[in-house]
Amino acid sequence: MKYYYTNTQNQTTGPVEVSELVGFRTAGILRDANFVVAEGAQQWVTLGSILNPPGAPVPTSPTVPNVAPKLEHAQTGVPAQKGPPVKPTIICLGISWVLLLLPIMGTSFIAFPLAGAALILSIIIMAKGDTKNGVILLVATVVGTPIIYGLSWLLVAVGLGALFSHH
Repeated sequence: MKYYYTNTQNQTTGPVEVSELVGFRTAGILRDANFVVAEGAQQWVTLGSILNPPGAPVPTSPTVPNVAPKLEHAQTGVPAQKGPPVKPTIICLGISWVLLLLPIMGTSFIAFPLAGAALILSIIIMAKGDTKNGVILLVATVVGTPIIYGLSWLLVAVGLGALFSHH
């Protein structure tokens, strides 16, 4: 028997065999609380009620191998779930700021695209539910980058002033 299921965006996907539903649950793509409906049926039920019917013995060890199958986005309709990219954002922003502070011509041509990437990544972080870190990194990018850029010009001006001062 084949089933349709709701994915993480509440979109109906399927039909798939019960063995695929078991694989999705094992991989963490679906949970017992996801809704499924048998092909041709009207009543939506939870995945847990299909895979763990009342009165059935609860297995003490997994009946499916612990290795999650590699599932393509096109096969499942569910994108792979990954955590928010906080570390890559911090790395992009840090490299951008270091490049801005280097007294080397042309580093801003690399620094500003990196700051742009940090801006986009901070929006992705917020979209993935980590609002606090996303907002902090967004503000750091939007406010901090121009400050660092101005500081770099100040350092250049001080350096040039010291170089050309006559005492």
